[in-house]
Amino acid sequence: MRLRSGKIDVVKILMVLIVVGCGFYVAVITPHYWIKYKMDEIVQVSLLEWRDRSQAKAQERLLHELDKQEIPTYIIPKDCTIYEEKGERHARCEWAVNVVFPVVNQVQHLEFASHKFLDAQGLLETLE
Repeated sequence: MRLRSGKIDVVKILMVLIVVGCGFYVAVITPHYWIKYKMDEIVQVSLLEWRDRSQAKAQERLLHELDKQEIPTYIIPKDCTIYEEKGERHARCEWAVNVVFPVVNQVQHLEFASHKFLDAQGLLETLE
């Protein structure tokens, strides 16, 4: 049988607090990076729609996908542009969000961009 000294192990408490803090940070930040991943897919699908059909259809598809994928309201259609430049077709969305950490009441500003284009041969490329 092991005897316990009754002392509080400060190192273990600090380790638990660090793990909880890191987990909290990840839980607050990760959804915004998931949205970035979904926006990359939306931009790509819209661009391929333009390649296969027309620019107007690509814009319609972009709006449809924003609703279908349940993109948060802080990303609005005005944040996205579909344009042609030097024979390349581009689709680009840029947005920013202020993330508030509830317990410590800190704000972190995050900026994101999804930019893909079709080259003159119709091959898909990504710019970040």
